[in-house]
Amino acid sequence: MKKIMPIMFVAALFSPTAMAEEDDGFFAGVEADVFVPVGDWGAKVGLGGMVKVGYTWSGTTFFGLRAGYIHHLPEEYSSYSDTNLSFYEAPVLLDLKYRFDFGLVLECAMGMVINGIQLGGARDDDLEFGLLVGMGYSISGVNLGFSYFATQLSEDADIGGLLFTLGYEFKP
Repeated sequence: MKKIMPIMFVAALFSPTAMAEEDDGFFAGVEADVFVPVGDWGAKVGLGGMVKVGYTWSGTTFFGLRAGYIHHLPEEYSSYSDTNLSFYEAPVLLDLKYRFDFGLVLECAMGMVINGIQLGGARDDDLEFGLLVGMGYSISGVNLGFSYFATQLSEDADIGGLLFTLGYEFKP
């Protein structure tokens, strides 16, 4: 019996009824983010979260707005001082998602991102254009995603990384 219960739970979770989308309408959600910088950017892993609101129509297409904050783990700036260097992003993005019947989600989001750096007590930030392209899986309101998030696109630097998300969406 103990082995049958987990099997029944997984079967119910992936059943066509559980995967069916709810009616069209507004939704809200939250997500936890892990941001792993790639390329020449020397920042450490970032942790944060976002809130989102949006509208679903025809059960497969989603328009939304998401905003949040990601703070990178501090690193020691100099071995001779106690000064730490850290980076952060505060994105506000317009989001477009398409959900397939079997739960796969493709998404693209773009908007403005405040990219900041903090060194000891000094702080500097810039407002940049950001772009997020990714995919994930959504079932019963739970979302698991993997994206490339370019937080700064300019001639001077391309700053970005891999964004892993775990979130939940609900209808008010």
